Amino acid sequence: MKRKIKNHPIFLSASVMMLTVLQASAQTDAPISIEINWMEELQKGGLTGIALIVLAVAAVGFTIERLLNLRGNLIVSRKLIDEIKPLGRDHYFDEVRDRCAASPSVLSKVMTYVVNHRGNDPELYMAGAADIGAREIDKHRRKLAPIGIIASLAPLLGLLGTMIGMIEAFAKFALIEDSSEASIVLADSIGKALITTAMGLVIAIPTLVIYHYLRSRLNKYSEDLEEAVESLASAWFFQTSGFVKDTEPGKTVGVASEESSEDVQVTA
Repeated sequence: MKRKIKNHPIFLSASVMMLTVLQASAQTDAPISIEINWMEELQKGGLTGIALIVLAVAAVGFTIERLLNLRGNLIVSRKLIDEIKPLGRDHYFDEVRDRCAASPSVLSKVMTYVVNHRGNDPELYMAGAADIGAREIDKHRRKLAPIGIIASLAPLLGLLGTMIGMIEAFAKFALIEDSSEASIVLADSIGKALITTAMGLVIAIPTLVIYHYLRSRLNKYSEDLEEAVESLASAWFFQTSGFVKDTEPGKTVGVASEESSEDVQVTA
């Protein structure tokens, strides 16, 4: 009886169907590995992708230029401060000018202006020195602007490319009558469209980080410059009793005292 059941056509058909289902479920549960050729995907970005690559190259160029030219010794040179501070205190201002000329920086420009106008009202030449420093810092800040623009523009350009790609994808989808083929075309077109958004984000994220890093670095140098100018001017021209007028080595200077209007003779 059992042999008859096993050899029955219905039993055999059911067994074959069960085996087919089990094989299909096993194939479904197996992980699907897909290898993506990113060079081919980048080429699918079209004109928008080319524009994003140009932005990436520009971002790298501007970043290298800023890293080379936004350095501490080109803004506030500590070595220059150590060299000219004792010279100015002893009123060797010609030596100070020579040292500033030999070490070009924002600080050297400011202190050269101070030395050249030291015979005038201190409020005037200190205000002029502050203006020179502010202008030089602004020049460096303006040169950071292209990096910030690229960081803001890249994701927007990538989104624009995606929108254009989506419009093209649905236009193709509407022209295809076969639903199975239409779904394949739609999926492929959407994948092409999304690549530009990914490119824009890949460019924007590191560029934005670099921009804020360089900006904070410039702010620190600006504070160091202000402190250095005040320190040198105080050591050269100011004392606790008041302002010390310009003098040359070996000459006498007058110190304006708040308690007395008389000049105190000081031999340099």
